[in-house]
Amino acid sequence: MRFQPTISFEQYRNTCRAVAAAKAKRVHRRSWKENVVLVVGCLVLGLAPQVPVARVPAFTLYAVMILCWIFSKPLAKRSQDRCFRTIYSEEQETLNSQVLTIDESGISCDQANGQATSHQTWQAFVKRIDMPDAFVFLPSPNSFIRVPKEILPSSDRELIWQWSSTVPTGDGR
Repeated sequence: MRFQPTISFEQYRNTCRAVAAAKAKRVHRRSWKENVVLVVGCLVLGLAPQVPVARVPAFTLYAVMILCWIFSKPLAKRSQDRCFRTIYSEEQETLNSQVLTIDESGISCDQANGQATSHQTWQAFVKRIDMPDAFVFLPSPNSFIRVPKEILPSSDRELIWQWSSTVPTGDGR
């Protein structure tokens, strides 16, 4: 099967989030120095309200920390969306001008009217993410090939699912 998929900003953003969610999370190990600083900081913040002179500054610090915690999530999401929008605007022409050819051997991608061609066998993909609107295949942890489901008949979707059955799955939610 051969087709030219297109991708909107929302689809791009959701795909990037699914790719990020599918990555293995690294466990950050703190050094003993960081642990000592953390313990001392917690003791100071825990004991400061007990001292009358430090009570007002401690509660002020608590309030500032709570406000930072409350506003950090929406601000981080807004910043991430702006970053995604910038990258999408730079890559939009390339993303929407590629032609995909999918068969039992893998996925071939022709970009920019034949100026760049790639072929990935099914064994070359490190992960497959099944999203509600697309199949997403990862040739590396930071790149993806998105195959939209809406332009495929159900028989072609089943073939793609069968051909890619050897690719490890990732959680795209």
